[in-house]
Amino acid sequence: MRISWATVICILVFGFLLVLSVLQTLDVVQIVRFPSALDFLNLPSVGIVAGGVMLHVLISYPFYEIRRALVAFIHVFSESALDRETFKNDRRRILEWQRLYRDNRNKTRKELAEQLSDTFEGYVFTLLNTNYSRDEILDMGGIKIEERYNDTVQTSRVFQTMGTAAPAIGMLGTLMGLIIMLANFQDAEQLGLGLSFALMTTLYGLVLAHLLMFPLATKFRVMAQHQYFRERVMLEGILMLHEGKPPLMIYDKLGAFISTLKDDTKDFAPTG
Repeated sequence: MRISWATVICILVFGFLLVLSVLQTLDVVQIVRFPSALDFLNLPSVGIVAGGVMLHVLISYPFYEIRRALVAFIHVFSESALDRETFKNDRRRILEWQRLYRDNRNKTRKELAEQLSDTFEGYVFTLLNTNYSRDEILDMGGIKIEERYNDTVQTSRVFQTMGTAAPAIGMLGTLMGLIIMLANFQDAEQLGLGLSFALMTTLYGLVLAHLLMFPLATKFRVMAQHQYFRERVMLEGILMLHEGKPPLMIYDKLGAFISTLKDDTKDFAPTG
């Protein structure tokens, strides 16, 4: 099995962050001190939660999946929602392609494959250019759809794992805070510091899990389901225009797909 040096380096970095935070908590080292007005920013607590969560996920998943999840996190808030209007726009695009297809079949097919090269639709037009049969395109298009769906779902799982780990890592900090309290039971100042640290790590773990990681996991899961449904519709529509189906048939059939849209999108996901 080949070693992923990126994973090893990240494990060392976040392991060092975790150990350093623990040592600062135990007052063995003092790296950073905040002004008293910012006492609520307990840096060792942040370091323990962040370092522990990242160590957990680095051991659980390959590095490329974690990198993909972090890149997706950067762009997730700019993603447009897939709603009824999106699907209606897709239907209009397919009808426009159908009109161009009638005028010049081969030229339109090649131009669309080039223009849409980075999209699922471009992939389908590329398959059409190779003269595969309808069943072969359905099979290969279906495999591509499943692959893209599984990638997005895996991103959701990465954030779900982070969310699950965060409160547990927070409890680790809480136990350390209790140890500090018991070791300095006669020192009122150390007693207060230990109690503060114990509560802050739990707080950071819960905030990270329930206000960021779990919502992100849900968002990517819903995005995967929407994407799966949309690409199935696009595959069907492109094959219909390729077969020369009349515009009214394409409009009605795609409209039937759109009419099945629900607020609960779990029915869009593949089964089995």
